[in-house]
Parts: sequence; structure tokens; C-alpha cells
Amino acid sequence: MALCQPAATSDDELDPNDPTKRAYRVFKRPERSTEAERWIRRLEVKRIQDNKYRRGGARPYHRHIPTISIDSPIESLPHDMPIDYFDATFFNGLQYNTQQLCADPSLVAIPENEMMWFTHSPEERLSDEVFTEHYGAGILAKYKFVQMDEANMPMDLTDF
Repeated sequence: MALCQPAATSDDELDPNDPTKRAYRVFKRPERSTEAERWIRRLEVKRIQDNKYRRGGARPYHRHIPTISIDSPIESLPHDMPIDYFDATFFNGLQYNTQQLCADPSLVAIPENEMMWFTHSPEERLSDEVFTEHYGAGILAKYKFVQMDEANMPMDLTDF
């Protein structure tokens, strides 16, 4: 799963207001699309649910998700992420070299139907290429990519 990179999902820090130092505060990554944020939060719920089945019992996992999102202090971007991980406005404002480093413009990874997430649905079992071919057109239209000419010089911004 391309979205499960630690650089993309690791946005929790110990809550400085917790004297036991066992609670974590959940931050929002500013580059994440709304869909990616929801997908990652759903992944966390599944991890917590599965945690209770661990041998030896569940590991305590206290997390506080603020009602008003707080942006993560981590400013580095994950590399080679599916394009739909990124908020389109954020991504479109990046320079060419940064776009190339952080996103894979040929990969879409988040199923549109949230009810099918983490259900072993047929669309979750598709290869990355087939999934992108079937569901990518509408998503890719939101992103602007700098195209390079034969001399490796940036051309005008174009839709992908």
C-alpha cells in the first residue's frame, strides 16, 4: 500500500499536556488531501480494532484528535506518493522538482467509495495500474504538472 509510508502517516506526537506521557496528539499534514486524511484516520481505527486481538492483549493506545485540526510541525514531504495523497491546490503550488520528488503522477490509490475501504472489496484488490486506469481520470484532472521537453526544460503547465 503506497499510502502506508511512515512519512505520510506518522503525524502523532506525545501530548505535552499529558503528565503520564502515554497519550498522543494527532496532527494534520497540510499537504494531505481531505480524502487521504479520512483514509489514514480510517486506517488508524482499523489498527486499533485489530490491536485488541494481539497475543497478550491489547496495547494501550491513547490518542487525542482535536476538534479543530492542528497542522503538523513536520515540514518534509513524503516521496513517491500516489497523486491523490496530495491536496490539489497544495500540489499545484509546488515547483517542478518538488512535484517530481514527492508524487507519482501515474498512480491513484484512494477508492472513491469510503464504505469499501478496508473491506477486501474487488476494487481494493486491483493492481495499482488497473485501479488508476479505472478511477484516475477524474482525480488526475485536478492536478497540474509541469511537462519537460526533449532538452529537459520545463514547458507550460498542462493537465496530466
